[in-house]
Amino acid sequence: MRGSMFGILAIVLLNTFPVAEGLNTLFGASSDKVPSSVGTISAGPTAEISTMGCGTWSWGNRFLFDYDPSQDEEIYEAYREVRNAGVTLFDTADSYGTLDLNGRAEILLGKFERRYLDEIGLSESDGNWWDTIAKKTVNQNYRPQQVATKLAPYPWRITPGNIVRSAEGSLRRLEQPKLSIAQLHWSTANYQPFQEQGKK
Repeated sequence: MRGSMFGILAIVLLNTFPVAEGLNTLFGASSDKVPSSVGTISAGPTAEISTMGCGTWSWGNRFLFDYDPSQDEEIYEAYREVRNAGVTLFDTADSYGTLDLNGRAEILLGKFERRYLDEIGLSESDGNWWDTIAKKTVNQNYRPQQVATKLAPYPWRITPGNIVRSAEGSLRRLEQPKLSIAQLHWSTANYQPFQEQGKK
């Protein structure tokens, strides 16, 4: 299996079932004790997320995962499987993707969800398909994709405005009107404390 497939299967298990059982299911081993679909949990007073999430670090990363755009169809097949299982939460970052592929993971997440919607007979106008707090849609079997992206505090992103513009860049790549969750990718406090203070 190539690197890109490994990346999508690097699942973050929040509280559904033991890691070994979850990975056995994904790789086709015995699944007697594993639920057939992923449930949801509350993530605050108004947010509901899937109990399992999926990481996208390898999407676009040539250096660590030997990614090539020719793998996109294989990645989409894995994406469809986890979506069909009930996974809604996807961890990504504006820095996922190397060099000319910077931001590739976000681009693929947006593209894949629009394709998935089309395959199950929904359109982007059918409910808040991108919204973390949307609990009901026109299709009761469909739960909206929830993107948790991380914004990289590059040295040139010093002010709050720089971070806002990076979030807007993520939205353009995702082709979505709203981020479910936005996070600072890493702290600069140890090597550039003035930048950390500028983001407050």
